[in-house]
Amino acid sequence: MLNNNYLKESFIEKTLTSGVMKSGDEGNFWIESNYFTPKEIENFVNKVGFKKISNIATDGIGRLFSDKVNSYFDIFKNYHLASCQDESLLGYSNHGLYIVKKID
Repeated sequence: MLNNNYLKESFIEKTLTSGVMKSGDEGNFWIESNYFTPKEIENFVNKVGFKKISNIATDGIGRLFSDKVNSYFDIFKNYHLASCQDESLLGYSNHGLYIVKKID
């Protein structure tokens, strides 16, 4: 995003206000996509009758130094496994795994 000059004010504004980007939207550098905060996901899951079991950051902060992760894999792996469910760090991850159980 930064390397190709894609970071535009219009992209940030739309992501923060609606969380929805369509392929033809100004400043969109990707396909149609939806952006949610961990809290928004939790609220949605509760609303539709599920209970949160776990919310896991699948890539965590590794994306910030992806070119170095392989060199430090064992150290990073241990850190990631210890911190991937820390609510204060969930938003750093590009992707998440939200595990739920249907409420009877």
